[in-house]
Amino acid sequence: MNGGDRPPAQPWMIASQAGSSLVGPVVLGVILDAQLGWTPWATLVGIVLGLLGCVGLLILAKNRSGS
Repeated sequence: MNGGDRPPAQPWMIASQAGSSLVGPVVLGVILDAQLGWTPWATLVGIVLGLLGCVGLLILAKNRSGS
């Protein structure tokens, strides 16, 4: 097994984690923009944070797979 005693990650698990790490901050940014009138700044920050989180998860998944 890869990564010690962990089973290899399934592609759908990686995709769902990456997708949720991208969507969550964006949705939060949209909500904050609507409630506080910060348009478009909270959404833009959410997009950047979501992309960084998504890239981080993909890098971790690649490192765990050993390839």
